[in-house]
Formats: sequence, structure tokens, C-alpha cells
Amino acid sequence: MSSATMLTSMAALPKTKPKPAPPTAPSSASIQHPPLPSKSQDPSKWYSTILTRSGMLDYHDVSGCYILRPWSYSIWSHIQSFLNARLTDSGVDNCYFPMFVTSRALDKEQAHSELAEPLAIRPTSETIMYPAFARWITSYRDLPLRLNQWCNVVRWEFKHPQPFLRSREFLWQEGHSAFATAAQADAEDLLAVPVIAGRKSDREKFAGALYTSTVEAATSHALGQNFARIWGLTTRTLGVMVLVHGDDKGLVLPPRVASVQVVVVPCGLTAKLAPEKRDEVMRAADTREQFSPGFKFNDWEMKGVPIRIEVGPRDVANGQVVAVRRDMLGVKTPVPVNGEFARAIQGMMDEMHKDMFERAKRDRDAHVAVIDEWEKDGFVQLVGEESKMVMAPWCGSVECEEKIKEASASASAASAGAGEADERAPAMGAKSLCIPFEQPREVASGTRCFAHGVSGCGKEAVAYGLFGRSH
Repeated sequence: MSSATMLTSMAALPKTKPKPAPPTAPSSASIQHPPLPSKSQDPSKWYSTILTRSGMLDYHDVSGCYILRPWSYSIWSHIQSFLNARLTDSGVDNCYFPMFVTSRALDKEQAHSELAEPLAIRPTSETIMYPAFARWITSYRDLPLRLNQWCNVVRWEFKHPQPFLRSREFLWQEGHSAFATAAQADAEDLLAVPVIAGRKSDREKFAGALYTSTVEAATSHALGQNFARIWGLTTRTLGVMVLVHGDDKGLVLPPRVASVQVVVVPCGLTAKLAPEKRDEVMRAADTREQFSPGFKFNDWEMKGVPIRIEVGPRDVANGQVVAVRRDMLGVKTPVPVNGEFARAIQGMMDEMHKDMFERAKRDRDAHVAVIDEWEKDGFVQLVGEESKMVMAPWCGSVECEEKIKEASASASAASAGAGEADERAPAMGAKSLCIPFEQPREVASGTRCFAHGVSGCGKEAVAYGLFGRSH
């Protein structure tokens, strides 16, 4: 819902006197949360704390499975609506296939990826969907076939789960088509998250694929003779959004996916304003009378609501309100309440979304280093201590990438005095993220792979690869 529609709807609500809070309702004094951990000093603890305290999710008694509460699921619903409209315009139809897969069907997929244990619930849907496609497509007249489904999938082959980022069960959008076209990513439009588009390495590509293209929060797989073509977007994007935009006060939600875009907080109206004027303001406001304005400010800041509107007796007398953007809490902007009010708030949200994207892009660019050699340019320190992504001239071979991962994990473990690295730990050695479509510069003929000193591959570099560590 746009802010203009929302504010118009709020203004049309009947004038009803706010009900007093129940006698047992908690007060500001009775609900006191400790400060959030610092995002810069302890990002892992900050991340897990902010997700539960903001009401995004709760933990389930099965490790790696999480309860998506309405605050997070509403964002996923916005993403669904946005993509459904685009998919419909592209001639893609929604469908749904069963979640269970037979062992016979899984046996066909064993050539694609070794399964840690037999599965009865889909880790992905190719083996369920493609036998049906084979029955439906009998000639070229049945093409193209473009289908999409929104569903849950299960992955159990890892340790150390992380909410949204590394879940055993997660939601995703799974598009399949029997024709070749590039999948488009819209993370920038909705979530104000800049992406680096590229092709996955042979080691990191989807099992069984000829190649996999990626834009951080979405992937597209060309599956040749094994499968046709799929593309997908998962709830991992919600975790990316939290990490990119959140701060030490809580979430910062991009306006285009926030279920509540504007919250009105009355300040000192109850005692100082005539009843008829108070009712006129309160019908569009946070009416929890048992909480102080300061508590409400902190509460909505934690939840990341894009715009807070403060209304006090002086504001009512002057025919204005004070608007505060969640990403600029120190700036208070007076906004006249007139025929242009809704348009002014919408403009503020559009500007906020643009600023959030530009801020995230500057931060992303500051954390990308371009190097030529492993030792000389300090590859391990860059991806480890400095938490940067690194672009380097690379041969692209699976064997070389395995040695890069092993060497960087060993060097990091030795530096931290942690002993042998856990193969599947979330902070393991460096891996390739993608081979960016937009290269930093052309690889000159005769350029050696940047990791030749540790991998011993001796091959020429074919392109700049983007490397980083999993967290």
C-alpha cells in the first residue's frame, strides 16, 4: 500500500475515542530491554538479537528451523506480489507441485550432488517437476513452458545454521522454463541492496548445471540436458536486507517492502489537547496509552518503520507534524498538514529508499579490493581480518579453488590459533562468489592465476574472480 493510500485510509477512519489500556497492561517502566549489541563489534550477536527483538522471527525446537512472524512474512509477501506481477507480464504461470520425492527420483539426481542422507522431502523440485514436463511437452507446439512456484524446501547437509542466511527449511520462489532467457534480479528495486552480477565457478554452480549465474540474492541455472532452466529467490534475501541496512538501534526497513510505512506517535496530547482534537489525531496513531512517547520511539525504531510522525499540541496548533526518517534519526522535518501532505510523505520515502541504496553501494564498494597476487597483496588478510570481497585474476579451475579454500582456511586458523578449520563451519576458508560480468579490467595475455603460489596450478588467468568468506 502506498503512503498516499495509507494516509488517506487512516484519515477516513471513524472518530472513536481510544479505549483505555487494560489495568494489567505493561508499562514503559516494566518493559526494559538491554541495549543491542554493537553491529560493528559483534555482528553475529547483533544479528540474532535484532531478529527476535524486532519481531522478525522466533526459534523452533528443531535446529535450523525458524518461525517467520508477521513482521518478516509481510516483507516476503511484498516480494511475492512484486515478482508475481513481473512474472505474469513475462508469460510465467504460478503452479504448485508436491513436496515429497520418491527415492527412485532422487537416485536420478545422485549424479548431480552427493546427498548426506536419504531424503523424502524436496531439497529442490527438479526431480518432481520434470517428469511431469516430459509428459506435457510432446512437440515444439507445447513450447515455451514457463512455470513458477512459491514453496518451502529443506536442506540438511550443513552445520551451524543461521536465521534466514543458512536455514534447514526456507521459503523460495522457484521458476522453471523450457526456453533460454536471462533471469532478472530486482533486489535493488525492492530492498535497496546493491548486487554484483556474475557467473558461478564450476565448484560453486548448482549441481548438474552447465552454468549458474548469480546476483547475490538470486540465482539462475542453465541445466542443459539434465534439467531445462530454473531461477530462484529465497528468504535469505531478508537476512541480507537486515545485515545491509540495520544499525545499533534496530532494523531499517526499505519503504517499498515495509508493511507499516508510517507510524504516528502523539506527544503530550492527552492532557493538553481538547478531546475532539485529540480524537482527530489519535485515530491514525500509536494509541498505546500505557507507554511513553520515548518508549514508542525506541519500539518503532527497533522494528525499522521508515517514517515516524510526531504530533504534539504545538504541532496541532500550527497545522503541521514533525516527520523523522528511520535512517536519519537526528533530522526532524516539519511537514504542513494540507492537500500536499501525502505527496510530501511519499517523496520523503522515495528519497529515503534512494539514499539507502546509495549508502549501501558505497559501503559495498569500500569492501571490494582488486589484487594481482596472493602473497604480495595480502589475500588472506583482506578476506579474513578486513572482511572484504576480493577480485583477483583467476584460472577458474575446480582444483585451484579447492586449494584456495584449504590454504585460506589453514592460514586463518593458524592466525587465530584455532587449530584445524571446520569444513562446514560458517566462517570457513575463502570461496569464489562469482566471476563478475562487469570485470574491473581486462586480463592481459600471459597473466598467471593469482593463487599460483599456493595452488601450484601454473595456469593462466582467464578472468577476475570475486572471492570472500562465508559467515
